[in-house]
Amino acid sequence: MKKELFRLKKVKVEKNLVTINYKSNSSDKEYTEKSKIQPHPDFINALKKFGPLVAEVFDMPEENKDKLTINGIVISEKNDSEQVMVLSTFETMSGAKVAINTPNISMETDHWAGQGTLGEDSDGVVDECYQYLFKNKAAQLVIPMEEDNGEQL
Repeated sequence: MKKELFRLKKVKVEKNLVTINYKSNSSDKEYTEKSKIQPHPDFINALKKFGPLVAEVFDMPEENKDKLTINGIVISEKNDSEQVMVLSTFETMSGAKVAINTPNISMETDHWAGQGTLGEDSDGVVDECYQYLFKNKAAQLVIPMEEDNGEQL
């Protein structure tokens, strides 16, 4: 699939499973891909960029921000405007993990300070999902070994 035809609907990363829902701009068919292949660190870092926005939406104290994990995003349209919902979990003091998802946040308003990079951050996740699905960009599971002369084996 060409990148310009790829339209991400939802991505969710849980433990050892990556689920990506997407559509093609050339059809109305929706696809769901599930994979146990570990995503590239760039993929995880793209999701982490939403952390400050989630913390802001839920008015999280600074000491709790490290207990927040961004699991994915949902991209939808309403009245010709793209919206993003951030999927996350929060670890409570007892160690329980609780799902906390933002409301749909429009890319065209600036209710929260963290919305300023919402479009850019969403594009980063879309790009990483595309590369994961169609360019085989994933975590490197094998460490290249070098011989004594510096050449790779």
